[in-house]
This record gives sequence, C-alpha cells and structure tokens, in this order.
Amino acid sequence: MKSRTLIVDLLYSILQKILKLIIMSKKELISLIAILLVGSLFIGCSKFESKDEERVILVKTTTVSPSNIIVGNSYVGLVEEELSTSLSFQSIGNIESIYVGEGQRVSKGQLLATLNKSNLKSTHDMALSTLNRAKDGYERLKLLHDNGSLPEIKWVEMQTNLQQAISSEEIARKGLQNAELRAPYSGIISKKNAEVGANVVMGMSVFTLVKTDNVKIKISIPENEISKIKIGDPVSINVSALGDKAFNANISEKGVAGDMLSHTYDVRIKINNSRNELLPGMVCNVSILKKGETQNIVLPNSCIQIDNNDKNFVWIDKNGVAEKRIISTGGFVGDGVIVSGGLNDGDKVIIEGNNKVSQGMKIRVK
Repeated sequence: MKSRTLIVDLLYSILQKILKLIIMSKKELISLIAILLVGSLFIGCSKFESKDEERVILVKTTTVSPSNIIVGNSYVGLVEEELSTSLSFQSIGNIESIYVGEGQRVSKGQLLATLNKSNLKSTHDMALSTLNRAKDGYERLKLLHDNGSLPEIKWVEMQTNLQQAISSEEIARKGLQNAELRAPYSGIISKKNAEVGANVVMGMSVFTLVKTDNVKIKISIPENEISKIKIGDPVSINVSALGDKAFNANISEKGVAGDMLSHTYDVRIKINNSRNELLPGMVCNVSILKKGETQNIVLPNSCIQIDNNDKNFVWIDKNGVAEKRIISTGGFVGDGVIVSGGLNDGDKVIIEGNNKVSQGMKIRVK
C-alpha cells in the first residue's frame, strides 16, 4: 500500500512538470531549446576531440646523418671452432664406461671414459711386487757390498735388476693411468666415435672435443682481390641461422698459400662467442667495410618496411605527422642497412612505433 502511494506521488510530480512546459511562454521555450543545442554541441565536440587525441601515436625517431662507411664485396663464410682435438686412449683395451655424450660441455681434467682395468691392474701389481723384491734384495746385498764381501759383478747385476724393476713398474702404472680418458681443456664434445664394450687401440679416436668460446669465420678471397684485404679490416657478419643476426669484427688472419684449383686465399675473422650462439658449420654472409669518400645513410633494419608494390619505405616525422617515404637500399653494415636514396640529411625517421602509424596520422616523439 505504501509503495502504491509513492508511485502515485511520482506520477503527480511528472504531470506538474509537463503542465509547466505546456504553459511556458514561447520565448522561454526557445531559450530552453537553445541551451540544449549548445550543450549537445559541446558534448559532441568533446567526444571528437578525445577521439583525435586517442589517434596520436607515441614513436621514437632518429635523425638522418650520413657517414663515410661503405660496403665492399660480400663473401660466403663458414663458422669454424677455435680448437678441435681428437681424443684417444694411450692404452689397448676394452671400453668399460663412457660418461659424456655429444653436445655436452666438459671441464678441463673431467673424466670422459675408462677402459677395463682388470688386466692392467694385474700387470701393475706384478710389476710392483717385482720392484719390492728387487728393493729388498738390493738392501741385503748392499750390506755385503759395503763390507767388501760381494763380488763387483754381482753388485752391478743387482743394480741393473733394480733399475729394470723400477722401469717396469713405471710403465705398468702409466698403463693403468692411461685407462682413463680425461678432457685436456674445457670445451664441448662434438662427436662420440665409440661405445661401451668396444675394443680400442692406441690412437683410435673416441671423442672429438672442440673449443668455441671464440670462433673463426673462414672466407675465400679471389686472387685478384686478396691484395686489397688487410689484417684489421672491419667486417659485418650476418648469420641467417640466427635470424640474420649481425656481428661486427675484424680480419685476424690472411692466408698466403692459395688454392691451386679455385685460385682463392683463405681469410679468417675471429669472433668472441661467450654466449655460444655461433656453432661450427654455420653459414654466414660477410661484408668487408671500408672508409670511403662518399657518405652513406645507415638505418636499423627494423624500421624499413615493404609496401604492396614491393618497394622499401620508411616513416618520417614531418612536423608531428607521419609521412611515408620510398627509399632505395644498398648492403648491410652491422645490424643496419645502407640507404642509397630517398632520404636527406636531417630527416627524422621513425624507428620505434613505425608499425602502428599510417599516412597523415598524428605522432608524438616519446
């Protein structure tokens, strides 16, 4: 009953307001309509302004500044390990245990594999027993020799026997030690050439150990170009297996013996590989960099895009507005690309946020 009364009161109040509007003078009605129109326009403009503000994209730019680095010829390179060693036992025997596998990193002195030691231990035990007997006989005869009771020939014979026993024990002990194969330096096991139970002889390769903390890139230079190559020349290396990752380095070795068939000379570039990204056998592209008289513009590869007509372009910050600029490109320099045309000194190229802008869009440098 109470709620019913409230509804009646509300309807009565609304009816009163409607009657007031009906009896309102024409002038007052026009004023009210004008106020409502102005309010609507203000709200609409606010909405449009907020939408425009939302379209402003934050970007990062770089100012074009030419340099005098030019790119020489490019060559196909191959990654080589810094050091590679074939590991083998120094004793004949049967492999009893193998403790490492291919691709495993090992430390200097780490035990890699062992031979069956039973025969070697028996040989050493026999040699050690013979040595102990020889030492005992030597001490007893020494007393007689010192007293002059032993013929000189017997004394010389005893000394010879002792020396032979010492040598035999050393050989047997060395053979027992050689039943263990240990890493001569820290590196990675690149190959395992034998299995448990295999019979091996001295010099037979069991593992291949490589060191890759530093690697070398080998390139072959034609004989008509080798005279232009100097040790220390800077190079740019791009490795496709690592997503075209770029490395900068310098030529460290220049061969002097040419290949008689291909008429090329081997040149090597040493690279620090502490992160072990580069692996032996990887193929890469090597560009030799030179200082030149002509200047070139270099931009990050990530800011260059390709349009529907297969043309390279970048976005320019033109007074706070994004502008598309068609460019032509040259070779690679480190992790950058040489731009041979389309840009001018002082142009502001968008290098971050370029994938979010379009022609004429408002931008703001962050």
